[in-house]
Amino acid sequence: NNELKGIRASKDGPRINHLFFADDALLFVRNQHKEVDVFMKILDNFSRMSGQSINLEKSMVYFSPNTSASHRLALGSLLKMKVVDKIDSYLGLPIPAAKKRSSIFKSILDRMACRINSYLHGPEGGDRGDPGYDMSGLVGRGEKRRGWSILNWDRMCHPKGMGGLGFRDLRLFNITLLGRQVWRLIHCKDTLCYKVLSAKYFPDGNVFLPKCMDKPCFTWQSIAQAAKILNEGFGWTVGDGKNINIWHDNWGLEGLSGKSICMDKSMVKEVYVRDLFNESKDGWDRERVLMIYGDFMRDQICNIPIIHNGPNDRRTWFHNPHGKIIWKLKTLPKIRIFCWRIGHNILPTYEKISSIRPGFVDICPRCGKERESLIHALKDCPKARKVLEIGGLDSKLLNGNYLRCVDWIEEVARVMDIKAVFDFITVLWNVWNSRNNSIFRGVEEDAKVIWDRAASLSKDFRIFNLLEDPVLPRKTNNKAWKKPNQDTIKINFDAAVYGMSAWYGLVARDADGFVHGGRVGFVNKELHTEWAELQSMEESIYFTRSKKWNSVELESDCASLVNRFNCRQEDLTMLGH
Repeated sequence: NNELKGIRASKDGPRINHLFFADDALLFVRNQHKEVDVFMKILDNFSRMSGQSINLEKSMVYFSPNTSASHRLALGSLLKMKVVDKIDSYLGLPIPAAKKRSSIFKSILDRMACRINSYLHGPEGGDRGDPGYDMSGLVGRGEKRRGWSILNWDRMCHPKGMGGLGFRDLRLFNITLLGRQVWRLIHCKDTLCYKVLSAKYFPDGNVFLPKCMDKPCFTWQSIAQAAKILNEGFGWTVGDGKNINIWHDNWGLEGLSGKSICMDKSMVKEVYVRDLFNESKDGWDRERVLMIYGDFMRDQICNIPIIHNGPNDRRTWFHNPHGKIIWKLKTLPKIRIFCWRIGHNILPTYEKISSIRPGFVDICPRCGKERESLIHALKDCPKARKVLEIGGLDSKLLNGNYLRCVDWIEEVARVMDIKAVFDFITVLWNVWNSRNNSIFRGVEEDAKVIWDRAASLSKDFRIFNLLEDPVLPRKTNNKAWKKPNQDTIKINFDAAVYGMSAWYGLVARDADGFVHGGRVGFVNKELHTEWAELQSMEESIYFTRSKKWNSVELESDCASLVNRFNCRQEDLTMLGH
């Protein structure tokens, strides 16, 4: 009946009356006698109807700072609850209500300082068997003394199962957790958290372009900082093209941005991707795309399918079908960050430095033969190649030509299982460290030493190719067509891409192998293989509807397409969109 108004976090934000979690509750009431009376009646009705009483001794009431002392006293006596000046914690977590957030964690810091001081001020030459004396060697004898280390920091950062203490890089770990909140703000727009934050900080719905505010809350400051760092990793999947700005956003299969525009900017009137569509909005304006992006980019862009009245544009991670980011790797945080830097090509190779500092020599300092690009430093340099050859990496992956390092790693991931890929990234991280030791310390390590250091991080370490021939030959299985169940029609479909055309075909058979029909056709445009297979699948569905079959089984030899349907996960790539 709207007797309790609740509170708002902003002028246009939703009203909040309560927050419930398990058996704990936060209730919000305006500091007016009328609303407090209504609130107490609600509690009385609850107690009378449920047979449960509210424990007022464990309940607290907290007033806003602008409430007078007399008003607090009057309402507190009416509520019969303890009046507090601050709520220290909720669900065991501190609430950052004050401007100086360090004061919230002061009690924790004091306890830590007291503990450390017990080691710093241990016996001076007294009982040498005192554990405090032994511990003092770890932290030093004074505030400015470093002390000596029994175990190096890298070993202490190893997981506990491998003899380390499992220390994390807290800053990166915090950004990772905040990144999950950014992801939820993008895709979970029906939550209360999104409604509260968006109304106040990004009313247009774009978490990456918030409003400028003088004093944002601590929660939003943290999320905005993570969003700023993660923005480069996000891109747009093209739907209706209304929300993608061609000047500021990353979009398309190659992560296009305003830097990809080769035409004079003053001549480009288009702002959104939808402006690049043809008049019927079911395809691309090829001539205009050619003028703006050039011949090569034109083909890449026009291969992106446009669905008339299709879904809305959507944020996603490029080259990742389910939105799982690189920090999901089950390896050390610093190796995850190393992998992330590979993907963005931001490791300081000589080629990268020369692009920033004119006149810098970009020849590889280790072999002195070629330019030190990222792919050269990690694969093509003879020093790096020796390390990879020790592990038995497939010669096809070693000798293949790749323009970008991320393309090489993607090819590796296609022929290795997930455990082998993790260990492969660990080897590359150690190869990069050996390169740095050679340049900055003058220490040239043997390839076997580098390999052993990488292998020590995992008990079942391996990077060998699972598709290589084993010691014993595999049993050959003669694959044949498998008949479907009775009263079921099986449709086998396939597709092939040739030049600017894609051909497809299908055949329908029953459990006895009798052919009930088929269809062939072609699409007169350039398509990726997966898109051609999807086109063939679509034709199979149309063919099934025309025959009015009730039970149909579809079969394809395109493993990637089959896996997308069988894994039952949300696919955020162009194909899944």
